Amino acid sequence: IGYLLINIITLCLETVVLSYIWRSILTGITKGINIYDLIIRLVLVFIFVNIGYCIRSYLYDLIVPKFNKFIRVSLYDLIIDRYEVDYKELNLGYILHNFNNIPSTFPKLILELMYEYIPNIIAVLICGIFLLYLNPMIGVIAFVGIILYIGIIISQINESIDLSNKDHSLARYDNEYIQDKLNNLFNIYTSGTENIEKNEYNDLEIRVEKTMFENISFSTKNSVFMEIVSIIITIIIFYLIYTSYKNHNIKVSNIIMIILVLTYYTSYLTRISNNFVSLIDIIGYLKQSDEFLNEMKYTSKNQNENENQNTILPISLSGPIEFNNVSFSYNSDSPVLNIINITIDKGKKIAIFGKSGSGKTTYIKLLLEYYEL
Repeated sequence: IGYLLINIITLCLETVVLSYIWRSILTGITKGINIYDLIIRLVLVFIFVNIGYCIRSYLYDLIVPKFNKFIRVSLYDLIIDRYEVDYKELNLGYILHNFNNIPSTFPKLILELMYEYIPNIIAVLICGIFLLYLNPMIGVIAFVGIILYIGIIISQINESIDLSNKDHSLARYDNEYIQDKLNNLFNIYTSGTENIEKNEYNDLEIRVEKTMFENISFSTKNSVFMEIVSIIITIIIFYLIYTSYKNHNIKVSNIIMIILVLTYYTSYLTRISNNFVSLIDIIGYLKQSDEFLNEMKYTSKNQNENENQNTILPISLSGPIEFNNVSFSYNSDSPVLNIINITIDKGKKIAIFGKSGSGKTTYIKLLLEYYEL
């Protein structure tokens, strides 16, 4: 809260107070008035603004490491508790991707809101109110621009989050894929499938590139559209200034102040546009990580309770293990096992080998009834 308040106060000083003092100085120069006191005030406000920015940077540097540490430690504790029972079934690529990204993403979301988004929205509203005070018609046009910006953001937010979520999901799958292949390098080399693996990974990266391009293109189009709105609003306001001055309905001192405030106004609108892209990217990632966070809620205690309720007592085999015409797939598009027939006599030892992704682990899981046939 203190971090947010410092931001807001600093932006208000920079936007309103500095503009007011500059107007007074320029008016004093044209009228031959002593402006010594005004210059002192200007210097003091500049000093306060810079002190505000320094405090803001200090708080940022103070908060981020502590927040990052808190989330990493909490995640690590959850992972240790979650996999106490089934630690042999770890998906390292999946876990490491989330463990490395979530601790940096959560602080970024909060600080993006506190450091940029909320202060800039409040600052642009203050600019609009101040313009409304200086000239009602110009103020109304300024608020129309703000409403248009908010409308564009609201209309595009769902599609933006979905594209960002898709982008991050593919990135997560990419990490998991690499982790799996690096864990199975021996099988890749012994089966001589290096070129096949390279081609498969190239196909995956083509999908990643396509999704990334869609996400960036969509964000760029939104930013350009927002900039066009800002330009149109600025042109209309300058036209109103011109007509008001021509009709002697506005003072020169007010024109100077309107132009100064308008400079801040357009600057804050641009920041909001840029921050929107960054904010959506963060939200898209956090939406993608929901699955991981929900999975971590199931601790070893939950697992033990479930296991006690669903205990399967070991049985003594009286004959061979047989797989007759067994097929299995995780999705309908790509079967992992296709019409498998095998008989393993009681007491016999066999070896199962094959290239990476050929279905060895799936076969064992079917044998242990991890999946129903």
